Amino acid sequence: VRGEDLPQEYRESVRKGLEWLARNQARDGHLEATGGQYPITMTSLGGMAFLMEGSTLREGKYRDNIRRAADFLMSRAQKGGMNDGMIGNPNIPGESGRYMYGHGFSMLFLACIYGDEEDNDRRKRLEDILARAAKFSFNAQTVRETNRGGKNIKFGGWGYVSAKEGSNFDEGSVTITQVQALRAVRNAGIEVPPEAIQRAVVYLEECTNGEGGIIYQYGGGGGGDGRPALTAAAIACGISEGKGLGRNAHAALITRGFAELTRLAVAAGGKAETGAGLRAHLRRDLRLRRTPVVGEWQQLHVDARVAGHERARRRRVAEEEP
Repeated sequence: VRGEDLPQEYRESVRKGLEWLARNQARDGHLEATGGQYPITMTSLGGMAFLMEGSTLREGKYRDNIRRAADFLMSRAQKGGMNDGMIGNPNIPGESGRYMYGHGFSMLFLACIYGDEEDNDRRKRLEDILARAAKFSFNAQTVRETNRGGKNIKFGGWGYVSAKEGSNFDEGSVTITQVQALRAVRNAGIEVPPEAIQRAVVYLEECTNGEGGIIYQYGGGGGGDGRPALTAAAIACGISEGKGLGRNAHAALITRGFAELTRLAVAAGGKAETGAGLRAHLRRDLRLRRTPVVGEWQQLHVDARVAGHERARRRRVAEEEP
């Protein structure tokens, strides 16, 4: 399965953005927002940007930047104590009050590079960091209950800080960050507490309003206006979470989400045909991925990733030719 190359008119903007990130990366590998804010989050997202260019730990224009970002994040993984597994430090300025974002984004980035690490000692260290990070996320998750069909079901999301520190506060954006990160860790072949993802998916379902949109926070029982960004991200979670729902159930959930996004787009002056086109591309992608054998699905994922790296390599060669 091969995606389309980046249109020519956007490549210069992407090149400038990546070069800006590379210039502003500190010697120890970290990136930061204004005033030194959010170094864990910024480093993780910057690392993801370098990966999206096609570079890896082993090759590519930004391989050294990726390696330094990984080194910085690995050095910030806590071991032992109350915060065992956390990537970051909630006790220093720039991270306190929002550390679950950084923890989630760093899990996502490190899980994406795990398979490219050839050094056995570093690979084992990465595996240990990611396994403990997943457990920290599970322990930081809120716990709620809902009744479905006469049966009480536990569910929960995440807030800006751990559930214990945040008095069981949770909201959609951090929850989606954690779900995507935990799925990336599990896709890397590292054990993840299954309840963490299962409860988070129920949380997102409970945060779905009657129009198919995802609200900001479950709070006292859901309700309210859906948010386009959260709805789009939740659709991605629904596609990737591997809950084992039947295709009809998945199709219904995703269709409702797309209907809400289309409604909001039209209200903002967009065209309904855009939503129809996105749904068509999604249906085609899902058909291409239909296979009962997990190994075959994983091979499709690997093939797609290799194809992406090859496209990036060809693009770099073309740009370097006189």
